[in-house]
Amino acid sequence: MNKIANLIYVFFGGGIVVFLSACGGGGSTGNPTEVSDVEVVMVMPSISSTEVDRAPFIGVQFSGDIFSPSVDSDSFQLLNRGEPVAGAISFHDTNAIEFSVDDDLDLLSTYMARLTTAITDVSGLSLASIFEWSFVTRDGIWREPESVEQGSVDDPVLITDANDTVWVFYRKNDFFTEENEIFARRLLDDNTWSIEQLISNSSDDEDVAGKPQITVLSNGDLLVLWEENGPGGIPTQLSYNRYSQSSSSWGDSERINASAFAHMDPRLMADDSGNVMAVFEIAGMGPTNISTLIYDTDNDQWSDGATIDELTEAAGHPRVSINNQGDAMVVWLQADHVYSRLYRFSTGTWGEVELVDNIDAGTLQLGLALSVDSRGIFTAVWSQEDDTLGFPFIWSNRYTSGEGWTKADVITGSVQGFNPQLVIDRDDNIILVWQQDPVSGENNILICRFNALDGSWSAIEFLEVGEQPASQPQLTIDESGNAMAIWQQNRSGTFFDNNSIIYIDPPSTWVRRFNKIDESWLAPQAISALGGAIDRPAITNSSNGEIVALWMQVLEGQPIIQSRRFD
Repeated sequence: MNKIANLIYVFFGGGIVVFLSACGGGGSTGNPTEVSDVEVVMVMPSISSTEVDRAPFIGVQFSGDIFSPSVDSDSFQLLNRGEPVAGAISFHDTNAIEFSVDDDLDLLSTYMARLTTAITDVSGLSLASIFEWSFVTRDGIWREPESVEQGSVDDPVLITDANDTVWVFYRKNDFFTEENEIFARRLLDDNTWSIEQLISNSSDDEDVAGKPQITVLSNGDLLVLWEENGPGGIPTQLSYNRYSQSSSSWGDSERINASAFAHMDPRLMADDSGNVMAVFEIAGMGPTNISTLIYDTDNDQWSDGATIDELTEAAGHPRVSINNQGDAMVVWLQADHVYSRLYRFSTGTWGEVELVDNIDAGTLQLGLALSVDSRGIFTAVWSQEDDTLGFPFIWSNRYTSGEGWTKADVITGSVQGFNPQLVIDRDDNIILVWQQDPVSGENNILICRFNALDGSWSAIEFLEVGEQPASQPQLTIDESGNAMAIWQQNRSGTFFDNNSIIYIDPPSTWVRRFNKIDESWLAPQAISALGGAIDRPAITNSSNGEIVALWMQVLEGQPIIQSRRFD
């Protein structure tokens, strides 16, 4: 292990470094008969430093000269979560080396620099032991708000693609046709939004009827699915479009089918192997059913639909997720219970319909969510009355291939909970957030976490602060396990804007940061401008931890989609 007799801050290449006396390595290769007496005497950033810049000067100085060819991408590495970080190595002198990263480092993430015993001095003798030190990068800061679109806009959806480009999709009344259409914009490097692109069909004399659903295909393309009023009085149908990363262009909007049955409330999911499934409600002469479509990524084609529920009661609110084994899980609400069915892409076959919730529990309430972890385990959460108390609680159940669903468990203390949302980190831990509607009517936002190691749920915490009602929570989580929650809640008090306009308890968009390193939530922060009503908060993150938040707000009398970047 490292031994540091004293630390003296000095300047190395224009930055602060640490002088190490009597330094040893973080590991050892044993006790060879003859090793170099050259040691590491200075490092930058300093050992265990925090708030390090994302494009840091990473430097090492030795007590003697080093044989430069022995220092390469194997013997001098910067690691993040065990993976090498791309960068270039250069010598400042015969005893000083620098590692320059190719791209900005991730936000709020732990990095380890490692020097191995493959490094030798000019006599050919190896370093006595491996030398390692770590540091933590700074967290992000919020940039100023940006307006995305204004006017007759609704249903904004935010997503990050495979190239870390952030997209927003929304419905808007087209100025020329006076129809509701789907438009898309990309966030550019200068933190402004691209010119909007129409991706639905504005010449079909039909209105887009629902919120767009977007997924990233295995080749990086985007697939967008939405409800659209059918032609000639035909009920709501499904239409789609695809964005090609190779040509940087959208295709033509196409209707998937036209039938006498209404297709509603679609959900869309793709995996890294090219498997894609859409699930939706289908309504005809009888009760609403759950139906699915399979998309062929290579040939840009949809399969014929398959109805998957088996009861005579109306079914709704379908959700879908696909694990890394190529199994798609679909869950839905029906007859006051949660049901599921598994589809195996490898064989093209459906399993049996299975009950997910507790058969003895009470009436279902608002909210059903589904996600999957890196082991292929599905987690479903929903709101349902307790069988004894009669109040709605948040429930959960987990499905493992070969074992099935375990047992529906109520989240202790989640009384009056509904609209649950969940995210899963790379270590398979879960953060669950939901809205609480107590008898007083003052909605709260609550959270708890699931520990994948021991299979336990943490104690429940309040996410929001203050006495004002809170609603519409959403979550995102990055590769380092840091999360950001967003919700709508009025501020308490009297505020003045730059024009001295008075706002009393104004609506606001709030965020709160979860620091994975400290395993703690930071203080909530309001990020929206003073103005009118807030609606539809959304949030997404890139692979490097940068975040974009989005919401709708009434400003100067009209609805505006606003965004803000955290980097």
